Amino acid sequence: MELMAPTHFVIWNNESIGSPPARRSVVFKYPEVEKVLLSFSIDFAVNGSSRSYLDPIKPVTINGKTLKIQDLPSDPTSLRVVDRTDLDITPMVKTSAEGSDNIFEVNYIAGDRSFLRRHVGVLTLSVTVVTPERKLVRYCFFCGAQNEVGAKQCSRCGRLLEVGGEQTTACPKCGETIPLRPDIRFCDKCGALQEVGPSVQLKTKTCKKCGATIEAEALYCSKCGSPQ
Repeated sequence: MELMAPTHFVIWNNESIGSPPARRSVVFKYPEVEKVLLSFSIDFAVNGSSRSYLDPIKPVTINGKTLKIQDLPSDPTSLRVVDRTDLDITPMVKTSAEGSDNIFEVNYIAGDRSFLRRHVGVLTLSVTVVTPERKLVRYCFFCGAQNEVGAKQCSRCGRLLEVGGEQTTACPKCGETIPLRPDIRFCDKCGALQEVGPSVQLKTKTCKKCGATIEAEALYCSKCGSPQ
């Protein structure tokens, strides 16, 4: 089973379980996650074993680590029907862009050997993966400030972000094609500072408010943001 998108996934869906533990492998394909939440319900009372119950010591393990569940009773009779929602398992799971395998186990005590080869209960278990919200940005050619994609003018320095009809070069960091001009110092895709050759002398001036050295044509100071 592979979890491909940031959403809600069911690993066991009201399924009958037999010999303990209930065990499944899940692959998470995410470059990064913000939070992973687990919910489960297990029922040994309906069409199951009257003597089986959830293991109070290690009820759920993920990648060999026991999930700590607060207020879990130790009395076996109170562990025959258990329902928990939105348990934070973020530190316990493994994720990567290529895909990382995760082992989920639900542990329980089968109270009668005659039940070991039969259905002893019913299990539902799901996870919700929350990924960081990625806001697309475009970097200013001239001061490196972040702007929303589609912006025509830099919110920091005020210069126009559309530059065309020029000779081009490639950003050494990401390979993006950018105009080849001495006043263009940043890649608009990754924001990397571009190397300025020794023969190029950029005209500068001093900010009227903070005294920072800025480009002569800048309408706003790249340090303090004050108009020039």
